[in-house]
Amino acid sequence: RAEVTDVANAIFDGTDAVMLSNETAVGKFPVETVEMMGRIIEATERSKMYWTTVEAHDAVSASDTPDAIAHAAVRTAQTVGAKLIVCATESGRTAILMSRCRPRTPILALTPSDLVQRRLALYFGIIPMVAEQFESVDHILRTAVAMAHTSHLARRGDKIIITAGSHAGVAGSTNLIKVEDLD
Repeated sequence: RAEVTDVANAIFDGTDAVMLSNETAVGKFPVETVEMMGRIIEATERSKMYWTTVEAHDAVSASDTPDAIAHAAVRTAQTVGAKLIVCATESGRTAILMSRCRPRTPILALTPSDLVQRRLALYFGIIPMVAEQFESVDHILRTAVAMAHTSHLARRGDKIIITAGSHAGVAGSTNLIKVEDLD
């Protein structure tokens, strides 16, 4: 049906979230419709054609330092086989930039803002969590490792990628990337 094609094409176009129209949501089978949309999305994201499209879009060059760090984090995660990318973010921008790369590695976005956390929940591959306000780069690194463990998204022996800004707590300052082996 046309609706199946619409959902699949939305995913190919880079959509982070889909929603039902009012007529579908209040129809006779709303739960089954949501389940079917989920299956269509999962099948589309598993297809080779999808990943070829993602890689072609990802070839666009970075426009600034946070964008370059986001692209580098995704590529590094893929290269070293990292289980998780941990992104300390004030505004959510770096996590969103990573999400646009459609990484196969989950992104744990740590933010002190409830509003940013809720907004990031709508983006591809991002698992947002509220964390305390970061005071230093060392504080970010310690928190990233601790949250990787407590979230059960990575475990001892896994590699994780951490991105942060050298000016902790300042939006737009992302300029660091680190590969960390979890102890």
